[in-house]
Amino acid sequence: MRHQILCWVSNCSTYRTTQNITGTRIKKVIRLIVTVASLIILPSLADGDFFDERVAIDNFKLGGADYVISGKKAIFSGNIGTLSKVQALFNKNAGDMRLFSPECTLNQIEKVCSSDRQVHLRSKSFTIDGVGFDLLFEKQHLFIRNNVKMRIFKNNNNLLGQ
Repeated sequence: MRHQILCWVSNCSTYRTTQNITGTRIKKVIRLIVTVASLIILPSLADGDFFDERVAIDNFKLGGADYVISGKKAIFSGNIGTLSKVQALFNKNAGDMRLFSPECTLNQIEKVCSSDRQVHLRSKSFTIDGVGFDLLFEKQHLFIRNNVKMRIFKNNNNLLGQ
């Protein structure tokens, strides 16, 4: 098999040579190209830069038997996501409590929402405000970390508006 090869010489002038290139030489050149390309592409794959692994979801909702967690926007990477404008409804059939927060991190495997931001919990007769929380949503346990303030209202004012 004969091919024309264009070669560049150090003085920038060109010349043409006709060489007999066998199939094994072509294979070696292809292997070299693949190796160089792999050295360039593989490190970016390991860093996650080559492919964008994140998924954005508008009006996200996650529900179970006794809860619903929703966010205006969610950005997930695997099973962990960041939700904005978070709302959670507990004991959803009776509508007992609602949680509000500007943002949280949702771990779907651990069944936990966590945040260092403000949190507001409202029921029919009380409210709780604080900063930072961990919500174990399947167990319906809420841990508020700082600046916890609770207000109890008389006469069952029905703060949920139902």
